[in-house]
Amino acid sequence: MEYFNFFISVLCAIVLFIYSLKGFSKELESIASDTLRNRLEKLTENRFSGFLIGAIFTAIIQSSSAVSSMVVALINSGILSFKNSLAILFGTNVGTTSTAWIASFDTRYMGPVLIVLGWLIGAMPHRINLLGKAIFYFGFIFFSLNLIGSALESVKNNSELLKTIQSVEGHWEGIAIGLIVTALVQSSSVVSGLCILLVNQNIISLSTGIAIIIGANTGTTSTALLASSQFSRPAKMGAVANFLFNFTGTILFFPFINLLSQVVSYLMNNPAQQLAMAHLLFNLITSALFLVSLTPFHNFLWKVYEGEK
Repeated sequence: MEYFNFFISVLCAIVLFIYSLKGFSKELESIASDTLRNRLEKLTENRFSGFLIGAIFTAIIQSSSAVSSMVVALINSGILSFKNSLAILFGTNVGTTSTAWIASFDTRYMGPVLIVLGWLIGAMPHRINLLGKAIFYFGFIFFSLNLIGSALESVKNNSELLKTIQSVEGHWEGIAIGLIVTALVQSSSVVSGLCILLVNQNIISLSTGIAIIIGANTGTTSTALLASSQFSRPAKMGAVANFLFNFTGTILFFPFINLLSQVVSYLMNNPAQQLAMAHLLFNLITSALFLVSLTPFHNFLWKVYEGEK
């Protein structure tokens, strides 16, 4: 019964977290999507501005899956070219690290305050109530993270459950768990937020947390791949490019997980912030490598696209 209560408590908190992320994303999309569609093509002609758009927009709506799926849809509609989409997709991976930073700080009081503030603004007339709804769901993100953290506290008091969770030590095993769980829940933000809390409470090691988050980066590409299944070939190639970018980053960084763990341990003192920093460095370095080689990467994918019958 004790195990059942624990899993139900954690599962309910995770469901609330997913619900709050999707709600926040939906409300902001309803406010900004028209403006974004009108200006996106011009702003993404430069790879660096496209990268910043992907990073900032993903950080705001807290969902790289939503942004990458939106980019694939924009390619399909002809609003965004395949080549210009690549920089945005690279940027989404940096933007999604904002969730890890949010989870790494003590925000126990911010959630309730933002929920009440959002509810008050949401009750106002005219278009400002849309902003209120976005604030409400943003507060819900903090609130649900705190619920997950509270539920995980009980793990420390259960030696058998603690031993089971801590048995995940291999880097390949961690990557596989991050990839599979993210593909199932369709959100790397959920997995990274959960990892931050587990590392912060010393339930899993920092290197294991890094492996899981790196795997989650590849797992999150499943959303865009699914979304592109009924789209045009350029849109499908955009989704494939997103997968290849993340998968290549995972393979490149796998041998250096322990080194990355040592570097962030030197840079930061707090375990949760160490994992958030590792997540950021992983995505920044991978994105920089692909931004520099964007043209050859695009040309390679385009040759594959041209070779399809």
